[in-house]
Amino acid sequence: MSKSELLKAAQKSFAIQDVYLCDANVWANRTYEPGTLVPSSSVQFKISPTNDCQVVEMQPPQNGIRYLVRDFVGTGLRILGAGVDPQETNVTRDKLIADIEATFVVRYVVVAQDEPTSPMLEAFNDNAVHHIWPYWREFLQATTMRLRVPPVVLPMRVVEQAVDAGQGAATAAK
Repeated sequence: MSKSELLKAAQKSFAIQDVYLCDANVWANRTYEPGTLVPSSSVQFKISPTNDCQVVEMQPPQNGIRYLVRDFVGTGLRILGAGVDPQETNVTRDKLIADIEATFVVRYVVVAQDEPTSPMLEAFNDNAVHHIWPYWREFLQATTMRLRVPPVVLPMRVVEQAVDAGQGAATAAK
């Protein structure tokens, strides 16, 4: 099966049931004074579908549901101090204003009777990122405001669409 076909099979088989935060780590530099104008701070974003995807078999099946899929997605944001190069990957904490990390879980009900295959889960993986995006945006906005650090508004998730020549429909999201 092609990735497009696997993605379509997964989309027909999975129904989103819940999105929730399962882990968070928030840190703000104690030397930063809230309200201080930071002339040229930058940010570094991290979004990583961890491919930590669990298939849970319901014993006994509940309401005809035999399987759940839990997809874990790690996210992060670092607000860099003035003059720190955003391309630098090994920034030490003394050069940061804040560091925010969160792991979200997307839980899907498998509406098909068969257990999802690994290739199907891999093809569907990016959808989990798409599903957590509004929750990550809200968490990030609220957390930066509570820390009294420069607020960060996460941009809308851009969806790239690949057109399936046979169907003429969008088949992939990034």
